[in-house]
Amino acid sequence: WGTPLHIDHAHDTVRIIMEGLRSPAGPTGPTMPAFADMLTDAQVHELTAYLRARFTDKPPWADIARAVADAREGGHR
Repeated sequence: WGTPLHIDHAHDTVRIIMEGLRSPAGPTGPTMPAFADMLTDAQVHELTAYLRARFTDKPPWADIARAVADAREGGHR
């Protein structure tokens, strides 16, 4: 699928929501703005859980809160 929604941890999805995406194709490719400064940790958590539930048939992630905290701290586990 080419989407982090289908992998076993929430870290990549959280990072994309918070840091945005720059297209490797440059300005003509798909991009997404960063929302770290606009969303609270709770909002990022809720959005991440919603996206996983809505667009996959996979079980909910148990590590969303940790992924959000790691993204705010600039780390990745």
